[in-house]
Amino acid sequence: MIKIANIFVVLPVLVTLLSSCYCFNKVTPTVSSVRQLRTSKPLPLCNNWGGGGRSYQVNGYYGFLSSEILKKDLNERFNVSASEDFSMSSNGQFGVRLEKYIPSLITNHAVLGLGLDYSQGFHSINYSVYGSLNSYRVQQHTAMISINHMTWVQGRTIGYLSLQGGIRQYVSKHSNQKQFIEQTKIKDPIEFAYRVGYGFQYYPKGLWGFSVEGGYGDAAYVRAGLFWWFH
Repeated sequence: MIKIANIFVVLPVLVTLLSSCYCFNKVTPTVSSVRQLRTSKPLPLCNNWGGGGRSYQVNGYYGFLSSEILKKDLNERFNVSASEDFSMSSNGQFGVRLEKYIPSLITNHAVLGLGLDYSQGFHSINYSVYGSLNSYRVQQHTAMISINHMTWVQGRTIGYLSLQGGIRQYVSKHSNQKQFIEQTKIKDPIEFAYRVGYGFQYYPKGLWGFSVEGGYGDAAYVRAGLFWWFH
């Protein structure tokens, strides 16, 4: 827990320092004469970045989970890996994130995103005990506060740091074919969840684009999806 606390202390400082890098790139505006070129001032690339001044972004994504980490996590909860004919499968993780972008501490451009992230994963476990077929159908619910900060821009691509913290809960349904136990619902205690990552957004056109993000912590280690800007 101490290491996690250190991450939440150090990362905001790092994000603040790196935020200035976003607006250090300068570009000279198009002019019609040499005189205008001499008198014109360089404009930061982030004047019209991404959503063109729109302050809200919604991002829908699919998460790729680590099979080894997930297998270890589920085994610790249900203790079934030593059973006969043990197998596990996952449909990954589906999520949506809604953010509002505001000016950062260093730049007055809206490069700091504050929002909420919700994701849901679907997993299944099948195993046999003394010839009796058992199964778990598991839903993994994760809800976190999200802080994203744009730190880099190149053409139509933007890079950002991501810090998330919140809660997660496993909800499972257990069934036993031999004992006629069917769809017994089990809710695990709510746990603390966190995730630190870095992602990229690519803008084919002004208000929408593609995103990919890698991270460490709870939830998926790689996310990929679509995003859209609006007022």
